Order: sequence, then C-alpha cells, then structure tokens
Amino acid sequence: MSSLEAGLQASKRIFTHEFTAAMSGLYTRRFISLYATDQNDTQVLDTSAEIWKVVSGGTHYSLDFERLSQQVGRSELLHSDEFVQFMKWASARFLSSYSAGYTYKMVLAAKELIRNISSFETGSCLTYLRTAGDRELFYPLKRLIALCCEYDLPGFSVDDLYLLDELSPPVGPDYWQAYYDLEIKLKPAILRFVEMGIGRDINRLGLMSTSDLLGLASLVLCLETGMRPTQLYKLKEEDFRNRDFRYFSITVPAAKQAKRVARVPFELDLSPEAGSIIAELLNRSRPDLANGQLLRRVDGDISLATTFDGLINSRLRVWAARNFVGPMPETAELKDFLRHLPHLTAYDFRHHVGHSLAMSGASADQIARVLGHSSTVAARHYIAATPELAVIKQKALGENAAYQEMMGMILTGEIGEESDWRGRKVAGMVDNRLFTGIGGCSSSSCDFEPVRSCYGCSDFNPFLDGDHAGVRDALRVEAASQLAISDAAGQTHRNPAILQLEGVIAEVQVVINHCKNRKGCQ
Repeated sequence: MSSLEAGLQASKRIFTHEFTAAMSGLYTRRFISLYATDQNDTQVLDTSAEIWKVVSGGTHYSLDFERLSQQVGRSELLHSDEFVQFMKWASARFLSSYSAGYTYKMVLAAKELIRNISSFETGSCLTYLRTAGDRELFYPLKRLIALCCEYDLPGFSVDDLYLLDELSPPVGPDYWQAYYDLEIKLKPAILRFVEMGIGRDINRLGLMSTSDLLGLASLVLCLETGMRPTQLYKLKEEDFRNRDFRYFSITVPAAKQAKRVARVPFELDLSPEAGSIIAELLNRSRPDLANGQLLRRVDGDISLATTFDGLINSRLRVWAARNFVGPMPETAELKDFLRHLPHLTAYDFRHHVGHSLAMSGASADQIARVLGHSSTVAARHYIAATPELAVIKQKALGENAAYQEMMGMILTGEIGEESDWRGRKVAGMVDNRLFTGIGGCSSSSCDFEPVRSCYGCSDFNPFLDGDHAGVRDALRVEAASQLAISDAAGQTHRNPAILQLEGVIAEVQVVINHCKNRKGCQ
C-alpha cells in the first residue's frame, strides 16, 4: 500500500487518530457502584469483565462489547478495540448516573449511529440525529453526544452543546394522547368482573395453589396501587404494615434510579381484602422468601421478564372459565371464548389509578406522589384528560357505544327460559316501576337490593324474554335525575351514585346483548 493510499484510508476512519489518542487518556473506574435500590439487583459492577452483566429491577442486561463491535462491521474503517474502549467508557459514565435500562438503550443507539456515519464528530452525529426516526433511541444518543462535548473530545466541543439543545426529537406518535383516551381506564364491566373475582377468591384463599395466590396478589396490588412491574418485583415483607394481624398499608418502593435521587418512602393504604391476600401469601411463603422478595415465581426464579402480566391474565382466565355460561370447560366454544378475553397489563391498572384519582379531584402533586412520578407532568395530563361533564353524562346514561360492546366475559349466571326455572324469582322496584320476570336467583340468602344488584351477580340467572331493556331505561331515568341534582350543586364529577349507576347500566346492557345473541343462535 502506497503512502497516499494509507493516508486516504486513515482519513476515512470513523474514529480519528486524535480521538483514539484522547480516549486512551480517559479513565474508567474498575468498580462502579450502581446504587441499586433492591438487594436482588447488581450492587457493584466490575468493568474489567469482558461482558458486563447487570440485574436491575428484575431485568437482566448483558453488554457484550466485542459482539457489538462485530455487529457494527465496517472493519476497514473501525478498529474493534477502539470501539470497545469507547463504549466501555461511555457505558461506565451512564451507569454512574442513569439506570441500566437507559444505558442499554444508549449502547443500541450508538451501534446504529456508528453503522451509519462516515466519521465520529459533531457534524455527522447531528445530521444522523436530525434524520433518525426512532424516538425511543433519540434521547440516550443525544446524551451520548453531549457527553463527548462535555469532555471536549476531538471532533466535539463544549460550544456544540448549544447546537445539540436546538434539536427536536423525531415526529412520532403523540404518547400523551393515551391519557386522553376515555377507554384507557378499565371499563365498568371489566372492573366489576375483577372485583367480583377478587371477592370470590377471598373466601377460598386457603384452598388456592401458591401460583394462583401469587397471581391474585399481583392483580390486587396493581388494581389498588398502580405500581410498575419493577416496583412489584422489589416488594418485601417489611414493606407491609401489619395492623391487628392484617396488612392495611404498603411502603411503595422506588421505581427508578435516576441520578441517585433519594426518595422518601411513600406509604399507601390497602383494602382489608388486599391485606388478607398479602397475609396469606406471606404465611404460605415462609420460611423461604427468596432474598426477601415477596412476589417471586413459584419455581424460585426472582427475574421479572413478563411475569406479572402473565400472572394477572392467568387469574382473569380462571375467573372467566368459572363464570362461563354454556358447555362444560375444555370445549372448543370455551377455548374460543377465552381467546377473546381482554389482555390486561400492570400499566392498564396504573392508568386506571391515575384516571380515577383525577376524576375524584386529586391534585397533580397527589397523583404524582401515588404513582411515584418525579414531576407532575404526567399527573397534569391525567387531570387535563378528565372528561367534560357532557361526556360524563353520556357515559352515566349508558349511551356511549363502547359500553354497549359485547363483552368477552359473563357477569351473571346462565341465561334461560322463565318456564324452565324452578327456584326463587327476582322482583323489585326501579324508578317507581315494578319489574318481575327478569330472572331467577340461585342464592340461598341475599341481603342486597333486588334488580339493581342482580345484573353483576353470578347467582342471577337472566330470563331470555325478561324486560331487561325496561330495567336499563328505568336506570337511565334515575341517572338523569341524579345528574340534575349534581348539576345544581356543581358536583357532577364527584357524585358516587352516578358512577354506581353507570356500572349497573353497563351490566344490564351486557345481559341484553347476550340475550340477543342467544336468540339469534336459536
């Protein structure tokens, strides 16, 4: 190779000789304290290891820099050892201030950056950032470039930080729009289904398997606290306060490790039902709580993965199969029925908690405190997303089409003909109208008000030709009356009677839809 060719090849190198020389003078500590908030997480990282392995919030991260270098390719323009040295230095800086997950995103973003630029300097990096379409990797990559500018590495300058600040993220979906979706929180029928399932399981906790009990505890904690999966992973026995042999409060663990910010522990009240479930799980788990972790898997694995979403939905499937009206389990019809169940995640419950707090009039500070946010930005969106009174009225009267959809679950007993029923029949008053012949009750005793409390009860067996539409219309009249009273007092958004009627109307509509479908199949 001639000296001219060597000079041309050197000029095409992604990392210039000046940059490489400057990198050799930068120091990376041998051991990095990760300031983990959980004893199951990696506390200290040895940077001399070829592969950096970190456990954070139950998620396992593996940084194999040699493999990353091979994936980047471009061997004629990039020496592997140079790339590895740079990525280890940058990763060490990130891990000292940010979470392992954020560091992992930065490494992935850096790999794509090096694949697509001609030289590693401010100009090329800014050009790439302006055209990058992945919003998820924009911010960690922008922080990486800012790090190079702050250290005044060759090709970068502190003055370039001004150019970097002017960059806007790529135009993508409006993530805040989800906060304004009226259906993002749990629909009344689904919420009623969950509450009924919890109520039935409470009476048989001692008979449940440990796996089922674990799913029930995960679901209840998501419903009442809105915690993230990483917070559920960190829960330990000492996080629950025992009062009179029941657990009524929980100290919510921190979710993030942002810049070593120390957060004051936040205590949240739990319902007696949640306390009973947690108490049973603790008694069942002793004396072998894996590293103190409460919501561990039955096989002892303490990893997070998709554990909690799987536990939540497995419990929903059990409830749905138990309430199924039709042929016995294990039939093709039941399997098809279960396939159409809504898939709920921990974040669905989290949004439900946020919306519920906003609807109840909580302040942005209170919402941020409960949800563990470091700022009130998201809380303000929850409050701004509170539906207008007209929309609340529409929902309360049961006219929203979303609440007339066919539910993939059944809240009542079996639908049948009145002539075939031999037990006690339901009768009661709604809006000064007497309703009879709407269904039968299979319960031996019931203290609840008939008709209003029946449509969400598994002991209620609706009659196929019952006047369910009349019940719905009578409830709408009552809802309109409640709305008029609330409007006069200026408390429409805080009237619990309206929310209760909304749920009952939705339950009646579910029965109406099922009766129509049953008639259509005959």
